Amino acid sequence: MKLALLHYSIPPVVGGVESVLAQHARLMADAGHDVRVIAGRGGQFDPRIAFISMPLADSHRAEVLDVKSELDAGRVPPVFAALVDMLRAELARALAGVDVLIAHNVCSLNKNLALTAALHDLHAQAGAPRMILWHHDLAWTTPRYRPELHEGWPWDLLRADWPAATQVVVSTLRQQELAELLRNTSLCGLGQAAPNPVLGALENFTNIYDKLVEERKPGLLPTFDLTEAVVDAELRVGRHSEYV
Repeated sequence: MKLALLHYSIPPVVGGVESVLAQHARLMADAGHDVRVIAGRGGQFDPRIAFISMPLADSHRAEVLDVKSELDAGRVPPVFAALVDMLRAELARALAGVDVLIAHNVCSLNKNLALTAALHDLHAQAGAPRMILWHHDLAWTTPRYRPELHEGWPWDLLRADWPAATQVVVSTLRQQELAELLRNTSLCGLGQAAPNPVLGALENFTNIYDKLVEERKPGLLPTFDLTEAVVDAELRVGRHSEYV
C-alpha cells in the first residue's frame, strides 16, 4: 500500500509530533508499505522513506506567519486564497498514487490554515486518497489558542466532521474533547443528540471499552452497518424509509 504522512515539519526538527510521525513511518516501512512523508521543514530520516519537501507547508515560513497574523485578528487576507490554491496543487502532485494520507495536527491546529483549507478542498475531490486525521492537539478546546480562533471559514475547518475521513486522537481526554466539539458544532438537532448515548457510555464505562479494545475478543465487530441497523429498526416498528 502507498502511504503518505503530512505535517508542518519532520526530523531532524525536534518535536513530539515529529517523533511520533517518524516512528509511524518507520513501522509502516517495516511492514512493507511504500511510505513517503510530506513537510515544510526537515529532511529524509530513513533511506526507505521518501521525503517530499513542501516549503509552504511549514508553519514557520514567513508568508505563512504573515497570513496567520491576519487570521489571528479575525481577518482573511486577500493572499489567503492564492496560498490555498498553490498548496492544493502541490498536495495533488505529492499525493499522486497514494492510497492513504495520515495528516498529523494539520486539521486540528491553526498554525497553517491555508494548508488545512487546501487539504479540505482536495479531500472533496474524486480520486483523493483516504484520509486519516491524526489529532495530537485540538485548537478549539485549548485555551491558549482560543483568542486566535473566530467564527466561520477557515477556522471552522478545525472543528468540522470531514466526510469519509477517519479521525484519530492520542488520548481519552482528546477523544472526549473531539466528540463534544463535533456534537456542539453540528448543524442539526439529530447530529447534536445522536452522540449523547455514546459519550455517556464512554464516560461511565470507560474501563469496559478499554478492555474490549485491548483484548479484541472474537465477535467484537470493528464496523457498524448503518443501513442494516435502520432496516432492522424499521422491521421492528413497521415503518419504511425511502432513504434506505
